[in-house]
Amino acid sequence: MNITPNEQHFTSYPQDHMLGVLQGAEDVQALLNALSVAEISPQTVKVFTGEAGARAFDDTGHGVKSWLTHTSRAINNEQSEINEYTFPLEQGRYVVAVNVHKPSAQFNAVLQGFQAQAASSIKYLGRLGIEDFRNHP
Repeated sequence: MNITPNEQHFTSYPQDHMLGVLQGAEDVQALLNALSVAEISPQTVKVFTGEAGARAFDDTGHGVKSWLTHTSRAINNEQSEINEYTFPLEQGRYVVAVNVHKPSAQFNAVLQGFQAQAASSIKYLGRLGIEDFRNHP
């Protein structure tokens, strides 16, 4: 599976996404290979890196859509969750986001893929809240 970084962005809360921070491009490719073996569709995977990735991940444009997005994040305290991913991007690390539903075999495969690559900040942003897998066995 090949994914070009920063091609997509989030325009609102990335509901039903598992996210993780990876150190380098080799780690990202190993994760993408594992996701491919698990038959995860490339259309459900987003990769972000660098300043462009931080902008794509947390679009702070000046339009009404952006304003509404940031207003809802501030109300729900979700901006601190977004910052956990934008800061590593600015430092040259990678964030991978996979749209996956829980519970499912695909969910388990995605989680195992992140863990196998020693990803940090592994979280699932679900409908009812955020589930933290950083210390999950």
